Amino acid sequence: MEEEKKLIEALVEKKDGKLMAVASTETEDRQGDVIMASGWDLRKFKQNPVLQFAHKYNEPPIGIAKNIKIVGKTLVFEPVFHEFTQLAKEVKAMFESVPAIMRAFSVGFIPTKLNDKDNHIIEKAELLEISAVPVPANAEALIVAAKSFTDKQEKKVCEWVKGEMVCDKEEMEIAIKPYPNEHSCRLRIPGDFKTGSFRRTTRTSDGKKYGVIMGRLKGETTMTEQGYRYPKDIWTASLAKSHCKAHKGIKFEPAIEKAEEKQTFNCECLDCGHKIETEEHCKDIKCPECGGEMRRAERPGPGKKEIKMRWNKALSKSFDVAESENGTTSFEYDMFGKFLDCKIGKIYQNSYLIPSPLLGTYLASIKEVSSRFELCDIRSFDWKGQEQPPVYEVMKLNSKKSDDFLIEGTLLYKVEGVNKLMIKFEPTWFGLNVSLITTTEEKTWNKELFTEVHNWVNENNFLKGEKFALSGEFLEKASGENWDSLIFDEKIKKIVMRPFNMMEKKEIASRGMMFVGKPGTGKTKTGRVLMNEIDTTFIWVSSRDFKKVKPIEALSLAFKLARDLSPTILFIEDIDTWLHEYTIDLLKTELDGLRQNKGVITILTSNTPERLPDTLLDRPGRFHDVIDFVLPDVKERNKMLELWAGNIEKQYQQEILDKTMGFSGAHMKELVDFAKVIAEENEISVGKALLMGIDKILAHKELVERLRQESRETVKEELKKLQKEVCQTKEGRVLSGKNRTLIADAIELFHNAIAALQELLQATEASVKGGEGKSVKGRKEVAQEPRVDRVIVRALQKMSREVNETLYTIKRKK
Repeated sequence: MEEEKKLIEALVEKKDGKLMAVASTETEDRQGDVIMASGWDLRKFKQNPVLQFAHKYNEPPIGIAKNIKIVGKTLVFEPVFHEFTQLAKEVKAMFESVPAIMRAFSVGFIPTKLNDKDNHIIEKAELLEISAVPVPANAEALIVAAKSFTDKQEKKVCEWVKGEMVCDKEEMEIAIKPYPNEHSCRLRIPGDFKTGSFRRTTRTSDGKKYGVIMGRLKGETTMTEQGYRYPKDIWTASLAKSHCKAHKGIKFEPAIEKAEEKQTFNCECLDCGHKIETEEHCKDIKCPECGGEMRRAERPGPGKKEIKMRWNKALSKSFDVAESENGTTSFEYDMFGKFLDCKIGKIYQNSYLIPSPLLGTYLASIKEVSSRFELCDIRSFDWKGQEQPPVYEVMKLNSKKSDDFLIEGTLLYKVEGVNKLMIKFEPTWFGLNVSLITTTEEKTWNKELFTEVHNWVNENNFLKGEKFALSGEFLEKASGENWDSLIFDEKIKKIVMRPFNMMEKKEIASRGMMFVGKPGTGKTKTGRVLMNEIDTTFIWVSSRDFKKVKPIEALSLAFKLARDLSPTILFIEDIDTWLHEYTIDLLKTELDGLRQNKGVITILTSNTPERLPDTLLDRPGRFHDVIDFVLPDVKERNKMLELWAGNIEKQYQQEILDKTMGFSGAHMKELVDFAKVIAEENEISVGKALLMGIDKILAHKELVERLRQESRETVKEELKKLQKEVCQTKEGRVLSGKNRTLIADAIELFHNAIAALQELLQATEASVKGGEGKSVKGRKEVAQEPRVDRVIVRALQKMSREVNETLYTIKRKK
């Protein structure tokens, strides 16, 4: 205990700008859960003590959580913010400001053990991360120490960290005092409670809602009712008082009656200038000095609000509008108004989000268009109104050209015949937001200026003919990736090359292609070859392009760029990872919608084509060619070995080809690369090294197959459990004998289907192994019938996936 006390005092005594915070306590959170402090597992967290913002795991951390400890019934730590990102700087500033704008934290965790009697009590949990949040789930997870403290404050902090804090009586009184819109009553004296009171969810009494104020009595852990609140529009004072008395309330207080504010007007005589303050409109009275006509005064009196008279006196007083102008919402807007010499309401701000791939071209266009204006100043302010240096960055225009641009700040120009112009640049997650700022009188000119910028981009787009990713990264050609490096059936290769030969002759309007097949069969490699071999614009789209932007927005941008930069190859990789209903609809629209993709070849790759809907895959006009990338046969594997490994001893060649049956092209490349390392290290021939490498890859494949088999066994076990559970109850009712029979028959049918498919697969493998190397008529045709083993594997995959999805749905509904 003495050691614990020293730790608390050491943490609290920090007065050099460091903060101390509470991450979690044993109090009940807003979801009704209680996390026991003694059950926290901090081992893995201490290896990676990340401090996130608002539990956003797809964004970089904003700092680390140092010195995390369990102190009594509290999890405490020292938040340390870094300076690498703007978000981290802003969050740090909000925590350290006086008064603090943010002061709360929240934990992300995995419950590992729940209380047997109460599932809301979490006895053990693994800590994943701590997040700075505006509103915590645990109301006590706050900053409890900052730069310096008085003795009284420090004592209070120590009591809080120990979990023994006793709130001031005055603070607890506030919770049960009446509000203007509510009556209140107290059932207990606030001083009897050890923690601050709070309002819980409303209850009802005879159809009338009322709020409950809760608290914990000293010496107890359960929550107790402390008072009630009654909405004035539902409960009259007498009804509320009766309800309070019936529940043994010790004091009842009616809602506070708020005095009605009177409107006042400052009036000025048009003749003598005499000014008066009145509750009547200025035009409804005469000057008391000379009897002249009154008008509104130019400025309101001290502490009063000037009222602009409604345009139609027949309307109610609700149409009287305050004319006095408030201050600006930021220092930056104040600067805009002063530079443009106009009120804030007269500022016209025209914005456009430049996507990442077009950054260089648009910035060059703005630089060119604005070069004819006189630059007066360059300023930059943060969200607090504090000035900071403008940010410049060298941006790539294309794969060869670069230029230096302002990317964060505001350019201030004088424009002949127009007055003034400001151009503001502000980085975003997926590009750069640029705003042209003028007065509303120059609104038309402002729009015309942006049109000029867009036209310049269309005429001078630096991306024309470039190879780039949708993120804006320019792609370099990979050495050795050419048509000769593609080893698969020549008929398939001709189909792949046909549209590109037509493109080079400018004979193609648009075309869609789908590459399907198992991973490692050459789909992505074919895309790299096309990028290297075809002299045209090439856009590569992958899942990483959807990290900061939604798939539907990214795909829309990809198709727009492809049309603007045609002739174009638009290569969209692994669509299985992000394909949803709305993206399917977008693909259908973009491929054969109203807008023609003239000069655009769209290629999509998929590892699981059976998941694709027929409306996308089997629809004439969308995909002209669907190419199935199969596993290489013995001849193709032999070509791969000759190309990548060179000459192999004849006594090893046939054994290598036999053992590599079922290897994909990627497996063969991995085998050759690994064998070269073995041959060099052990000074043996390539043939021997290949045989040694095969054993390693086969062991890996056996491990994968074993894991899959274990997964299938797990599914069977889950099905058995499900059968027992479902046959007992369904929404509280016993299932009929007929339904139990149907469920049992369905499970048995599923087991029989798996067994039959496995037997068929074994028979097929034996047949293929015995006849491999022989010429089979029709084997190499593009429109060939699917191999039996591939049909079986896809059937098993589909059955397993559907079962897993059903099990997941059932678990989620429990």
